[in-house]
Amino acid sequence: MDVNEEIVKAWLHNCKKQFTIENVPYPKKGSNYGDIDILAVDANGQFYDYEIKGMFSYSLNRSYYGWLINQIVNIERENQVRSIIGRRAYNRVFVANENFLGKRKGNVKLHHFLKKHGIVVITLETVIKDLVSSATSEGPKCDSQVMQTIRWLKEFGWIK
Repeated sequence: MDVNEEIVKAWLHNCKKQFTIENVPYPKKGSNYGDIDILAVDANGQFYDYEIKGMFSYSLNRSYYGWLINQIVNIERENQVRSIIGRRAYNRVFVANENFLGKRKGNVKLHHFLKKHGIVVITLETVIKDLVSSATSEGPKCDSQVMQTIRWLKEFGWIK
C-alpha cells in the first residue's frame, strides 16, 4: 500500500468504523493485473470499493477521464468484487487530493464526470481533516502508523 492508501485505511478504521481488505488483485485485460486499493464493509453491511490517487503536481485533463473511469469501472474489477461480496450492492468511491481533481484551479468537471458515472468522490483533504480531529492523546490505543504520526504532530503543536 502506498501512503495515500494507508491514510485512507486509517480514516476508514478510525472515523468510518469500516472493516477493510487491501490490494485485492484481479486479472485485467490489456495489463497483467489491476488491484482494488481497498474493499470495505461498514457495520450496516454496506460495501465499498475504494480507488485512491494522491498526486500533488498533477491534474487530469479531460482526455484522461475515460482512462480513470476504466480504472474504477471495468468488468474484471466488478467480477473480483462479486467473487468476494456476492450480489450485494456496493458503492464505488474515488479518493483523491483536490489538485488531482482540479479543484485548486477551479475545475470541478472531473468531480461531476465521476458522479455522473455513479462514483462517490471524497478528497484526501477531507480524510486528513477527519483524522486530525479524531486523533487525541486520551483516545483509544492507536496501532496505526498514520494515527500515531498525527498524534505526535498534534502533541508537538505542528497541527491543530
